[in-house]
Amino acid sequence: MPCGPCCSVSLVFGLVAMIAGVVGVPFGAVVSSLLRPRLPYMDPCICGAGLLLSVPCLTGAAFYASGNFIVCMVFVFFASVSLNWTWAVVSDMSLYVVVPPRRSTAQAFQILVSHAFGDAGSPYLVGVVST
Repeated sequence: MPCGPCCSVSLVFGLVAMIAGVVGVPFGAVVSSLLRPRLPYMDPCICGAGLLLSVPCLTGAAFYASGNFIVCMVFVFFASVSLNWTWAVVSDMSLYVVVPPRRSTAQAFQILVSHAFGDAGSPYLVGVVST
């Protein structure tokens, strides 16, 4: 057991993912709003930095998954924060790139594609990988 008999892995992972989302999304929005006035091209760089930073964190989580649960969850937290800071920035980029009459459609497609590849496709992918 990770923390004791009353805690399950799914509960701890859910809490880590939830807190990482609450921290990561506003962090990306704040960094973008602070850097965009001086560097207008910074939004894609913020997204790229988040994705690049998540790779060593996920590697560390995979490395410690069978050994130390706490260290694994710390790596998962930082990977999730760095992945979550792209959400607000990507939504904002789609709004200022698309002309105003088509913004709602573009936003709907962006949400549809992100959920189709993330929420809907991931259970199938996990099943394929685990067998």
